Amino acid sequence: MNTPIELHVGTLTMCDVKDFRDTLKPNHTVVTLCKYPPKYNESDKNECYHYYFRYHNADSEVWATAALIVLDLIIEGRDVLLHCVHGRDRTGGVAYAVLRLFGFNHETVCTMMQGARPKMHDEWNTILDERRETHEAAYNVACQMIDALPVCTVIDALPVCTDAPWWGTYFSQEQNSAKGIAIGSI
Repeated sequence: MNTPIELHVGTLTMCDVKDFRDTLKPNHTVVTLCKYPPKYNESDKNECYHYYFRYHNADSEVWATAALIVLDLIIEGRDVLLHCVHGRDRTGGVAYAVLRLFGFNHETVCTMMQGARPKMHDEWNTILDERRETHEAAYNVACQMIDALPVCTVIDALPVCTDAPWWGTYFSQEQNSAKGIAIGSI
């Protein structure tokens, strides 16, 4: 079973299309990285964002943009459900960058992700190490993108990890849109 990673201001839960329905909760804001959004029931009232890219995409800015979409939602206090087709490559890479943006080191991020999505434990042992350079590049580009945003509000109630690169900054959906980072809901 997929469990949320508590980040003090919001949560991050990861899944794939097969366990999407079992994982989806009414409080989730969904970020789908699949080519086609998942099928929703008429009763689903979840806010949804769709950002598709191929998992073998080598452009760090594409990965960083996805990470910033998720980060922005979490620091707004949302419980984010992040998924792609297999809940492994794109989901893993974006989740990795988001957790690094919260100030966690590589080993801690790997442990957190494996605990939150036990189905991927063994695969992530390999994937997160093999693709560390790509994921770290996305994290670094995301830090640069954050540095380029104007500081608009200091938030006192954010997590204890004050060495996170965005600490003390909050960027709104409007600012992200102006920077070309945010995407529309579906």
